[in-house]
Order: sequence, then C-alpha cells, then structure tokens
Amino acid sequence: SKQVNAKIEAYSTGGCFTEKSANSILFASPRLEFDDLPQYCNSVNENILLTQAKDTSSFTGNGYYYGDGIVNNNFFNPSVASSGNHLIYYKYTLSNGCADSVSKNIKVGIQPTVNAGPDETILQGGITQLTATVIGGDNLLYTWSPGTGLSNTAILNPDAFPAQDTYYTLNAVNNDGCSN
Repeated sequence: SKQVNAKIEAYSTGGCFTEKSANSILFASPRLEFDDLPQYCNSVNENILLTQAKDTSSFTGNGYYYGDGIVNNNFFNPSVASSGNHLIYYKYTLSNGCADSVSKNIKVGIQPTVNAGPDETILQGGITQLTATVIGGDNLLYTWSPGTGLSNTAILNPDAFPAQDTYYTLNAVNNDGCSN
C-alpha cells in the first residue's frame, strides 16, 4: 500500500473557487494473464488441472476458476461442461482484499458415435457393401483398417471383397478433432 495526497479544485461559472485535499491509501491490485485453453472432446470424463491463468503482480493472494465444467475451483471436466463453447473465469484476490478476474473461451467438441454395421457373410470371391453409420459432428473423415479387400478406405460405406475372414475397424474424426 502507498499513501497519497489528492487535491480537488472546483470552479463555478461565476468565478468562485474551492479546493479540498485528502489523504488516501492506494492498494496494489492483481495483474492477471490467461493463456489460451486447449480444446477437448465431450467424451473426456476426467478432472484436468488448469494452470493457464496467473497473477504477475508478485503480491501474495489466492486464485480460483469458475464456469461451466469447473470442479473443485481448479479443475475442468469436459463431460461435465458438455459440448459447445464455454467461458471459464479466473478470479484472483490479493491479501490486501483487492481482486480482479479474467476469462477465456474453451471449446468442447462432440464425440462421434460410430457403428461399423452388422457382421457380413459372403462367399469367397463375393462382394458386399459395409453399412456403417456415424453420428456427431460435421465434415467427418473416415478411415477403415485394414485396407485390404476394400474399394475405398476413406468413405463411410465401402464395398468389401476380402480374400479371407477379415475384421474391419472404422475410425471417424469430425471437424472438432474428436474421433471414435
């Protein structure tokens, strides 16, 4: 804290003048920084310790986070927040009682639901179309593995003509970067 003397002077349109002096005490206030928060998928059901916000004033105090998905003041749980954009706040209070807060946006993406379709039986040398479905997100990218015996590994419903019994796995990634 620092004591300062403040003087106020007031003038009227008629030329009258008055002044008043007072001593005031100035207290330090927090200087907050808040780094960008990473994106998560709504399938993540764990408490992630947040360390992106801090006070740079070098004075002692305590801070905590609050907002959608915040657990125990310092953790973020994407599945608690659910998909969408959320504001996360950080409030820091110095030991002198002065406080400030900052906020950052965090995006929680949608986890796609993937179904590779029913098991298929074909005769050797035969062909069948895989009937997969994917729900969740936009601009989905598909990857089938293994790629042997498929007409295209990057489409949802490729034709399958394996030379032997084959177990295919479908991975889908949406524009949120979430995959399943």
